[in-house]
Amino acid sequence: MKNPLRKDIILVIILTIISIVSIILYPLTKYPLNLVSYIPLTLFLPGYVYIATKYPLKDDLGLLKRIIGSIIISVLLTFLLILITNIKILGINLTSAILLIGIFTILLSFNTLKKDTTTINEHDVKTIEKIDKPAFVSKDLLLIFLTTILAIIFIVTPKLNETFIRTILGLFLILFIPGYSLIAALFPKKGDLDGIERAALSFGLSIAVTPLIGLALNYTPWGIRLTPILISLSAFTIMMVLIAYIRRSRVPDDEKFYVNFGGFLSSFKSIFKGESKTSKILSIILILSIILAIGTTAYIIVKPKQGETFTEFYLLGPGGKASDYPTNLTVGQSASVIIGVVNHEYKTVDYQLIVTSNGTVMSEQNITLTNGNKTEIPYTFTENTTGTKKVEFSLYKLPDNTNVYRSLHLFVNVV
Repeated sequence: MKNPLRKDIILVIILTIISIVSIILYPLTKYPLNLVSYIPLTLFLPGYVYIATKYPLKDDLGLLKRIIGSIIISVLLTFLLILITNIKILGINLTSAILLIGIFTILLSFNTLKKDTTTINEHDVKTIEKIDKPAFVSKDLLLIFLTTILAIIFIVTPKLNETFIRTILGLFLILFIPGYSLIAALFPKKGDLDGIERAALSFGLSIAVTPLIGLALNYTPWGIRLTPILISLSAFTIMMVLIAYIRRSRVPDDEKFYVNFGGFLSSFKSIFKGESKTSKILSIILILSIILAIGTTAYIIVKPKQGETFTEFYLLGPGGKASDYPTNLTVGQSASVIIGVVNHEYKTVDYQLIVTSNGTVMSEQNITLTNGNKTEIPYTFTENTTGTKKVEFSLYKLPDNTNVYRSLHLFVNVV
């Protein structure tokens, strides 16, 4: 009889992926939305998968014992990772630690799905022999999945996103992984495409898929920003990996596509066997073209041509729009605006923001922004005397605190 927990494990994988994506959207600081992401991963899912791996058959363990065991194991694992983060082992934060729990859960789930148990003697439940069939989860799909998760961790974790590994994983996530996962989902059989064709199409489709996702995001409230693009690319890749996994599972064993990592060199040489001289030359040209295209694209991304350097400095009304500015006030009445600063200087810049009213300083603060980052500062002020006031917002680019770099002003009539 087949493992009755297989559908449960697939559901666990889906819930874990949803939780991982939600954690990126709603980190620990965004209560209470974060509870939807953290509670399943910290209190139930990893323990459930472990119990399902240890006791794969329905009769092995009762439902109540499974639930209690799942909770206990999950809590112990969470406690261990919290302890690691508190004593600062490996320099990871709590959010990253819980993401690691999610990776552990998915890996364990795949290991459980690899096993298909059968009962030799149905009349004697105590004498059950478990037989492992050959796994149909190819190593290439697992590697793609792990690389995607690692890319997410290295991009969103503060200390890790300053390393060169972030750049390497990011390039893979943009230039190769989406296309490879799509090809794997479309062509599950080894006879559908050869290795060179898969590599070329993986690169080409990645170049096509990434801009299309960005174009689609441009028509959403999230816009083309790092976090939405990262989530969209990762979700697309993981979804394609799951589809590829399901499609390969339905293909006969001798027809399934797989990557022979151990015999990669011999597999590479076998591509050219039996081909004519012209075909070999064309194949070599194609391989060199792929390498050249990947290298050129990677260089452009890593070292983009520096454009004009400037800083955006803008003022919004209290509703976050360029309208409804407070221009008429009574004495003592509070008024609110939003001050926006965006760094396009291609380097980290220290700014000083000074707000004055008819030459009198009302507020002063320093701002540090890395290239491409922005900040919007809610600012509330009051006027205690009548008359027309010129509220001026001056931005200095430090270390020069003498010459105003950008300035805005607002005339307010106080009665």
